[in-house]
Amino acid sequence: MSFLEKYHSVLSNISPNSPVRLGLSSSSNTSPVSNPCTPGPTATPQPSKILWEALDDDLSFIGIRVTNTVKEPSRLAAKMASLAIERNIYPVFISWCGDCGLQHYGMQVEQICGANDDECREFEEQLKRLWNLAIIINEDEISAAVG
Repeated sequence: MSFLEKYHSVLSNISPNSPVRLGLSSSSNTSPVSNPCTPGPTATPQPSKILWEALDDDLSFIGIRVTNTVKEPSRLAAKMASLAIERNIYPVFISWCGDCGLQHYGMQVEQICGANDDECREFEEQLKRLWNLAIIINEDEISAAVG
């Protein structure tokens, strides 16, 4: 699927209705996994750098830091998909709060893991290098700007 097809698909399939959260009661907002970032029993080897070549030289990759669950994820996803098409950017959401709600709408979401703030900041720096992010902007600034 091409870059434009991906975001056209996001825009055509987006709905303000929330997806059904399997495994949770309707009164529970917690994740079914107590700590999704707990390391597994074995270490994984470092991936080859050849696997992480840029997707497209014409795209600008930007990071959006999410520190709280997004109040209207469908609205923000629609705005970001429109901006992605219009400005030829690839938004990567960096979630400091676990499930921020945007991945359900086709957005690229990377979740920050770490035992303390220093580890979390280092993890964000690794994501910045991995995605070759030109800039990281706070989500609340984006939400305020796009209305």
